[in-house]
Amino acid sequence: ADAGAANTGVVRVGHNNALGTGAVTVRGTQLQAGATGITLANTFNIGAGGFRLGGTNDFTISGTTYIDNNSRSIANYGTATVTLGNIDVNAGASAKAAFDVQGSFILNGNITGQGQVGVTQGVVAFNGTNTHMGETTISGGAVTGTGFFTNSAVAMSGGSIRLAGGTTTTSLTFGNGVTFTNSPTVVFATTPVQATVYDIFNYTGSVTGATNLKVGYRGTVADSGAKYTFTAGKYGADLTWNTTTGVWDVGTTANWVGDDTRFYSADKVTFGDIASE
Repeated sequence: ADAGAANTGVVRVGHNNALGTGAVTVRGTQLQAGATGITLANTFNIGAGGFRLGGTNDFTISGTTYIDNNSRSIANYGTATVTLGNIDVNAGASAKAAFDVQGSFILNGNITGQGQVGVTQGVVAFNGTNTHMGETTISGGAVTGTGFFTNSAVAMSGGSIRLAGGTTTTSLTFGNGVTFTNSPTVVFATTPVQATVYDIFNYTGSVTGATNLKVGYRGTVADSGAKYTFTAGKYGADLTWNTTTGVWDVGTTANWVGDDTRFYSADKVTFGDIASE
């Protein structure tokens, strides 16, 4: 049976079967979990207004989310981490799963169909074997995980590739090429361990504009022909500001004296009495 349509307001579910067993049509209603650990097995059909989620309790949607033949927001307005199953963008080439609001998603299922994926805000972990045919665009937010973009060409003009750091060294795979423009970054969820080699991304096909991708920590980037890696260097360098005016950026401008002339994440900095100079 059809579980019904939701168009406005907030729906807070209290248990796994709160929406029954049928499909749910969503056009802008925000879905929240009333308790941590709830799993909804329903399929969700997303139309105008998008798929809004939120609240403070983590929850899972294990059923398939279907996007109609338009760009539809998948937005997490809360502090909960929402785990999604499969996403279907096969309604047409204009179908697009657009992650465009701050918040955290884990995608353990697969994205399938001829449509597209976009990330402009939030943190999205892609862990599935995604076979959608349309382009994947990343202009903000952060992408992470160990999943595959098998057929989709990836275009990254902003945002970050977020690596786990610590002792976890794996990352995403771009299976149909990737292009970097502007200044996207590589960030770490936890501090990288010195001399550890981290996969920034694995790839098949062409990589264009790799020098536009900036790593916030001191170290070495290398291309093996199948993956780009980062070998973590020293962090926590002692630096002293060496000018009265200048730009404080990450890894670019040589305005420091000490272990290095450039600042990187986790460095320790000292400023003299600039006003007297």
